[in-house]
Amino acid sequence: VLTGAVLLGALVLRVTGEREGDPGPVRLPAREVAFRLPGNGAGWLELPWTHDVHSGAPATVQLETSPPLDSLLHPPALARVGCDEARCVHEFIARTGVAATPLRVRIDRPGRYEFRVSHASDLRHVQEHFVVVAAH
Repeated sequence: VLTGAVLLGALVLRVTGEREGDPGPVRLPAREVAFRLPGNGAGWLELPWTHDVHSGAPATVQLETSPPLDSLLHPPALARVGCDEARCVHEFIARTGVAATPLRVRIDRPGRYEFRVSHASDLRHVQEHFVVVAAH
């Protein structure tokens, strides 16, 4: 379903191991994001990830996408953690707060695209789910 989408910028983050007394990640409800494709057929969408919960501290991000979306262009330190038939997971360190690393996704055809983002710092661990509906 993610054919035609290319990720430029950042996000899905997951913590390995839980801190003592930590209630676990905050799971935000799925958010739908509408995107109107420009006249030339392709455009960039910045996903509204909630980086401000980290108060400017760096966050480890894991971005989960469908396998066709495995060509990630930014940031350079991005590493693919794993890929199977159903999904690919990429991991990186992101800036948060005012200088937050944007999550930009290139979409070049109408459709429904899903992105799961997990981001964790020493302060918080948040899991987000974005459903992007692209149309002309």
